[in-house]
Amino acid sequence: MLPLERAQVHARTGVHTIADGAEHYGSRDPVEYLDTVAALTRSPNGAFGLKVDLAAAAVLIRAGLFADPAWNWKYIFVTRRGGVAQKRP
Repeated sequence: MLPLERAQVHARTGVHTIADGAEHYGSRDPVEYLDTVAALTRSPNGAFGLKVDLAAAAVLIRAGLFADPAWNWKYIFVTRRGGVAQKRP
């Protein structure tokens, strides 16, 4: 992800990407990053969500986080039929 795209993610969500996590949050690993993002974005009922592409998900998979029962993950896989029609900001 290019620096401009990372800045756009922050502008839209108020959260820095995992690539910027160390610099902005002091995160040393994906677990610390997720703990920080969860604390910043958790809803009143305790839920928080992530939108990740497969490359970003691979970081979490390699770290063993998707298999960790402590996170109690729920997954929603979204795909689109008309990827060509996707607009870029």
